[in-house]
Amino acid sequence: GHSYIFTIKGVGKSQALPESGFRISFNILTAKSFDSKEGKEVLKLLGRISSEADMTSAPALEKLLSLESELKLTPQSLLEKFVKELINSDETDFVEFKEALSIPRVPNEKNSSAPKSIEYQTLKCIAAFLNSEGGHLLLGVDDSGNIMGVEREVNANFQGSYDKFYRHIQTIIKDRLGSDASRLTEIKPCSINDKRIIVINVTPASRPIELKSKFFIRKFAKCEALSEETLKDYIKERFPI
Repeated sequence: GHSYIFTIKGVGKSQALPESGFRISFNILTAKSFDSKEGKEVLKLLGRISSEADMTSAPALEKLLSLESELKLTPQSLLEKFVKELINSDETDFVEFKEALSIPRVPNEKNSSAPKSIEYQTLKCIAAFLNSEGGHLLLGVDDSGNIMGVEREVNANFQGSYDKFYRHIQTIIKDRLGSDASRLTEIKPCSINDKRIIVINVTPASRPIELKSKFFIRKFAKCEALSEETLKDYIKERFPI
């Protein structure tokens, strides 16, 4: 579509803000609703801004900036709101919960799987999202949607360093699923109820992604390995040349 430019004249030179008004409007409507007082104000202002006669309406953009400030909207607050909605929606074809990346659910659990075996379950989910329609993996949330946080794992395995934990996640995705998978996954931390959780946003891949020579898809809120009989037809439909 069109590229909209908004100009605010202040001290010094005018500052052009490409598409700023629409970004702010999106944030406000995401945080509130179309029917809210703020939402209706945004829609009214958008009508003014997008009209040909008012393409660089400084007063309209300044009003949007004021609304955004009044609502105290930040990328982090919007992420937290989005994550709460994901948790409330339960696990779906596009949402998966994992209590931890590489440690057993119960501390000191006997005969627990090795860390790489537990990590495999997370990587399997990411591969399934890549091969399907994408999705969101939440680390630090148990199967019932309870927010557990990743503090125990970070303290036990990464010397309390969240940076090391994030880098480890990035490394295993790249090493075991490939560079394409790494490029299509976005890792974001956020805090819910004073608990740190990790959001892994996965974009659909444009070519098949395998994990240990297996091909997983997301179906009925589960990760399913396709058999050789169904694999060819699925790839032909999902990844047309």
